[in-house]
Amino acid sequence: MVSEKKWETKNLEQVTDNRMKHSLVGGPFGSDLKVSDYTELGVRVIQLQNIKDGFFNEEYKIYTSASKADELIKCNIYPGDIIIAKMAEPLARACIVPESEERYVMASDGIRLVVDEDRFDKKYVLYYINSPLFRNQAISNSTGTTRLRIGLSTLKKLKLLIPPLKEQQKIAAILTSVDEAIEKTEAIIEQTEKVKKGVMQQLLTKGIGHTKFKKTEIGEIPEGWECVPLGKLIKVQGGYAFKSKDAKQVGTKWVKIANVGIGEITWSDQSFLPNEFLNEYSEYVLDENDLVMAMTRPVIRNQAKVARLDEKDTPSLLNQRVCRFKIKDSLNSEFFYQFARSRYFANEISLRIAGTDPPNISSGQIESILMPLPPKEEQDEISKILLTHDKKISTENSRYHQLNVLKQGLMQILLTGKVRVKVDEDQEVPS
Repeated sequence: MVSEKKWETKNLEQVTDNRMKHSLVGGPFGSDLKVSDYTELGVRVIQLQNIKDGFFNEEYKIYTSASKADELIKCNIYPGDIIIAKMAEPLARACIVPESEERYVMASDGIRLVVDEDRFDKKYVLYYINSPLFRNQAISNSTGTTRLRIGLSTLKKLKLLIPPLKEQQKIAAILTSVDEAIEKTEAIIEQTEKVKKGVMQQLLTKGIGHTKFKKTEIGEIPEGWECVPLGKLIKVQGGYAFKSKDAKQVGTKWVKIANVGIGEITWSDQSFLPNEFLNEYSEYVLDENDLVMAMTRPVIRNQAKVARLDEKDTPSLLNQRVCRFKIKDSLNSEFFYQFARSRYFANEISLRIAGTDPPNISSGQIESILMPLPPKEEQDEISKILLTHDKKISTENSRYHQLNVLKQGLMQILLTGKVRVKVDEDQEVPS
């Protein structure tokens, strides 16, 4: 049945467990925990980089001595506690401290929260802190311009909507089940991408079924393959220097550097040009399946910022410092796209932009890169194999996006009480 009990509004301070010392406390002053206090082993220090939106990032590990941790006992934090980030991005994000250590020390921009679990469900509180309902309050009460910050005295006064405990537990269980599905999907994507990288490295250098190889300027390649400068296989077309004053609120999409990601076109930073520019600048009109690359800061995370446009990205216009690859008939366009997403291609770009500030690549430099080129039939076969992996990744990415949209929708209706969940007052609800 749906509970008839009313929801209450509490501030963050009111959900803490006042029976415990330091149940809502910030990290030490910077001068109390300096770089010189760090050690190779000891008590782990939780940094801002460790605090993610709902999960703990294990990648960054620094330590301090046990004696220093004892000195900062007020700033110690323990497995199962919630830690909140005082600085963006995003502001006031929170996660549960993992069980991997007996205790930790917070860095200066962490806040320890110990929830009174006799009255409040810890996961419900965590979901609420990470929801727009709480985060928008934090942003509205923050300080700073280049990077938002919120102090403990302000944070503790921010409001949470609190249903009865059983309902908190049921809501947390629902959202946890969605999170588990998201985590499984992330794992599938990560594993598929890892497998694809290995397959790509093998196919783009060793081909399919070859036993005889020859040495070239770029290493061993199969006999029957060629080592060819890209300029013989593609034409790199730079974009046009459209003027900012020509921008419109609506119109034709304007593809800039910021829109070219790794393997995708993104429109979070969207600009438009007049529709009549499609005729006036027809040679810069981009079509579905066109391949483009950012020519300024073209490599991030050891991958080139190369993407293929799909139907939703067109028609659009090519801006300066973004190039389009015009591919000749002797080269399978899918094979080239896979090559352009390889570590080898990114490394060759990086070598050519070394020492430039900002890092810029020219059309001529791209066309000078040597490519291991199989016969057209083998290009087709390799492309089909790699495309199969891409389709699986795309399917899982779509599922990942749908699950995140579902989670945000559920948070909006469940954490506000717009939709009340059914609870059995006599039944234990795992959260």
